[in-house]
Amino acid sequence: AWRRYEEGSDGGWTPFPDIEWRIGEGSVIEIRSDRLQGTNWFGMADRIIPIDRNRFLLDGRADHIVKIEEKRVSLSGMERKLSESALVLSARVIPVEQHGRKRLAAFIVLAPEGRKCLDTDGKLSLNRQLRDTLLPAFERVTCPKIWRYLDELPVNAQGKTTYSVLGAMLDSGASQFPESSVLHRDEQHVRIALSIPATLVYFEGHFSGVPILPGVVQVDWAIFYARQYFDFFPNFHRVEQLKFRNPIKPDAEMHLELLCDPGRSLVQFRYFSHDTQYASGKILFTKPF
Repeated sequence: AWRRYEEGSDGGWTPFPDIEWRIGEGSVIEIRSDRLQGTNWFGMADRIIPIDRNRFLLDGRADHIVKIEEKRVSLSGMERKLSESALVLSARVIPVEQHGRKRLAAFIVLAPEGRKCLDTDGKLSLNRQLRDTLLPAFERVTCPKIWRYLDELPVNAQGKTTYSVLGAMLDSGASQFPESSVLHRDEQHVRIALSIPATLVYFEGHFSGVPILPGVVQVDWAIFYARQYFDFFPNFHRVEQLKFRNPIKPDAEMHLELLCDPGRSLVQFRYFSHDTQYASGKILFTKPF
C-alpha cells in the first residue's frame, strides 16, 4: 500500500491495484494477491481502521505484547489509551532493559494543551497526568517509567518509527539529578516533587541487583537545591542529626522539603512521600567572608 503524507491529510493508505484486502478477526488486515502462494487470505499482524472501501488507517500491531513485572501488556493498547488524552497527538511505547529489568518508555507528541501543561506545570506533573490516563486500563506497575516529549516522532530511512530509532533517542549517559517540580516556595520554605529515574549514575554498582540511592547523594542534592532556591550562598560546614530511615530505590517518587534559617546559616531537609519517611537532617553553612 502507499500514501502521500501532507499537512492536513488523514494519513490513509491505498492498496496497490493487485491487492485485495479485508478486516479479519481482531481488526487485523488480511490480504490476497497473485504475488502470494495460493489463493487463501493471508493474515497480517497490523490492525487497521477503514476510511472507505479502498483506504485504511494503521492502528498498531496486534502482536505488540510484552511482559512487565510478570504481567502481559499490549503496547498498542497502551498507545491507543494515551492517544485518547486531549494532551496527546500521538504516542509510541517501547520496552527497554534497565538494571536487568524490563521497563516501558513512552514517546509522546504533545497536543497544544499538553505543551501548555508541560510549560506551566513541568514534566513531573505531566508524567503523572498521563499515567493517570492509563490506570483505568493498566496496572500501575506496568505503566511507563521513562517519558520523552517530542515535536514529532522520528523515522528511519524507510519513513518508519521503529524501536531502534526510538531507543536511540534515550539519553546515552546516566543522569545525575532527579526530575523535579517546585510545589511551594517562599523565602524560607521550599517543597519539591522528585521522580528518581532508574538511569541515575549513582545506582550503578550500588548495589548490584538491588540498586539504592547512596546517602551522600541525598545530602548533596539537599545542598544543591538549598543553594538554588534560597537567596544566601554560604559554604558548606557540616551535617547534623542525619537519619536514613528507608532506602530510595529506582523509580521512586517523593517530596524534598527544605526549611531555611538564614540567621543561623542552617537548612533542614526531609525526603518523604505520603506514607514513607526516607531521610532527614540539618545542613550548617559558613557565610563567605
